[in-house]
Amino acid sequence: MSRLMELAKAGYILGKGPQMRVDFEIHHLPNSPGYFRDLMAQEQEGSGFVEALSSSANGVGIVIGTRTGLVDSARGGRHAGTGESLTIDRNGRNVFSGIARPNPSFTFESVRTFEGVISISGSEAATVDFRRALLIKEVIAYTAKLAAEVAGVPLLSAQWPAQVPPKMRGKPGVQHVHGREEGPPPHASSHAIRFALALGESSAETRMRLGRHLAEFALERGFGLWLADSRVGHRTGNWFHVASLAPSRTAGYLAQDNDREQITVCLPVTLVGPARIGSTHTLMGFLSSLPFVGVVACSNTTLDDLAFIHLQLVIQGLGVRDLVAKNKALKELANEDSQDTNPVQAFLRILRALECPEVAPIVGTRQAKPNPAFDYRVLAGSLFPCLPKTTRRRVAVWFSWQVKATEDALLTIVDRLYAAFAQIRDSRHDHWHNPEDHPNIEYLICRQFNYSVLRGKGKISVPKDVIDHYFKNEVLEQPVSRFCADLEARWRSELNGLAGLVELTVAWRESWLGNWMSSL
Repeated sequence: MSRLMELAKAGYILGKGPQMRVDFEIHHLPNSPGYFRDLMAQEQEGSGFVEALSSSANGVGIVIGTRTGLVDSARGGRHAGTGESLTIDRNGRNVFSGIARPNPSFTFESVRTFEGVISISGSEAATVDFRRALLIKEVIAYTAKLAAEVAGVPLLSAQWPAQVPPKMRGKPGVQHVHGREEGPPPHASSHAIRFALALGESSAETRMRLGRHLAEFALERGFGLWLADSRVGHRTGNWFHVASLAPSRTAGYLAQDNDREQITVCLPVTLVGPARIGSTHTLMGFLSSLPFVGVVACSNTTLDDLAFIHLQLVIQGLGVRDLVAKNKALKELANEDSQDTNPVQAFLRILRALECPEVAPIVGTRQAKPNPAFDYRVLAGSLFPCLPKTTRRRVAVWFSWQVKATEDALLTIVDRLYAAFAQIRDSRHDHWHNPEDHPNIEYLICRQFNYSVLRGKGKISVPKDVIDHYFKNEVLEQPVSRFCADLEARWRSELNGLAGLVELTVAWRESWLGNWMSSL
């Protein structure tokens, strides 16, 4: 049945015209409190995003937005995925805009998903050196391989860093909250990946096979592993704990002869192309062949049937001292008339500009071959400073909504959420003068359904000591629970009268969000 729905969807889209397109806009920018709200306000000067993704890590943010329509006469001659423009504004943002043809047969709304979380470290503030950057690259590559080769299905999403599920205290071996005492809220983000595979007509046998592969991978390397609870009636955000961290085993997989200095700069890179099975696997396979390239963050998803693969890359030996010279070289590269025919060629040009000595022999040994990402565009602007994780504990505040899809719906949702935060601050006669005190959107995803409904969810991190200070007199419930209840009430009041508002939730546990969240 789901396959028939996919074909019907593809036929409907193609029937609207052969020139179906998706306009996309991508921002690489420094992460600062309120950056997403400010960006959405600027976007409203034109037309708002139909679907959007926002994510931040290591002091660098990514915002992706899409607009769907038909190719007009002025742009009809542009090929799929070509003609991207790059603007570097005064605030240090790299802004890419372009056009691409989607894959109308790619399924999303009708699928059943297989989700997991893999953690490599229990120390949230652990320094990310080049050894760990290689380990992160290995884990991302493994999840992509699991989807493409083991299951033969699309990798719907991958997010690093991610929040690990809350710890449970009580009877060992019980994997859910019933009869157990829930521990304190976990850190907002950890050294972990959260990923989702699209299984379509899934079976218990398929899930067991994938679970066994993941368990073997995690246990061998000493990683933590959680798998999503897919039982009927259990919402997104409920997890089974499969494997615990074993740092002694993980240490054996850290490259002992590589640079142990803290990562100080990274290169945000985003690939764009029609959503296909195996595209991320192909990309990570290439990057895995480059021992001098690591990864410190990723944010991969599909919007409007386009795949967006975003990575924060690090180059061994590259530091803050190299920022000015290397960014000048990258700017000159962006101004060149590129004749790249595939992502590998584009990456090699970027690595040459960064003067990576190992690039030359790779060029002669790699053989071009057809792959699912052959027509993907590689978008890279400049290097960014990579900020170390703060030792200050931040907890996650999850939020979700469903409203009528309008051009200003996303801006209204986010702007009024920040207004609700400001109300809490003012009601306590306090001011968030320190930027570290401000709430920060670490993750947000929103999609349009049936061309009329906008659904979304996100995760904001807030310093735990700020929440504890505001609600320190609470006795019957945790301060963060009271904080979320207060924020939801104020946010709902701010959105009173908004067209189509039928769902609005704020909670520190993702599983307490709306029933429809699995569709995101």
